[in-house]
Amino acid sequence: MKTAMAIAAAFLSLGVLSAFAEDKPATLVIQDGTNLVPLTNGATVWGDRDWVWSEVPDILAGKNFTKYQNAHKGAIRAKALTAGKVVLAITERWEAGQDDEARLIRDGWTKQGTSLKTSDGTDWRIWTKDCPEGDIIHYQTEKYIAPIVIFLE
Repeated sequence: MKTAMAIAAAFLSLGVLSAFAEDKPATLVIQDGTNLVPLTNGATVWGDRDWVWSEVPDILAGKNFTKYQNAHKGAIRAKALTAGKVVLAITERWEAGQDDEARLIRDGWTKQGTSLKTSDGTDWRIWTKDCPEGDIIHYQTEKYIAPIVIFLE
């Protein structure tokens, strides 16, 4: 199991999301004790829940994602050490008072045409952004469940 407390590089090599298949990935620092683990059907989503990934598209299968120690993390906190593409998976359960789709778009994120699902039926949409060096990624889209980063190696 790789740890994301150190610097982790997001290597992007997607075919289905060809709009950024050749883009340079950003190098990120992920905060708050996160592990990087392979994204596969049946893999647990968090360290403290039995929920698993139930529908992982082939193009994302086996890529590393930020597996938080508990489901109630709340927000993603990361910093781009180098400029490049970043990929997030975000639930579509927008909550009042939290960051929403309009903010993501305003901040330069693009919703992609693919998603993941978890065993509880939650849909996680894929969003991408060309982040400049020093960009702070800090979003809370619902009260407890934080967006995840997918590292496409």
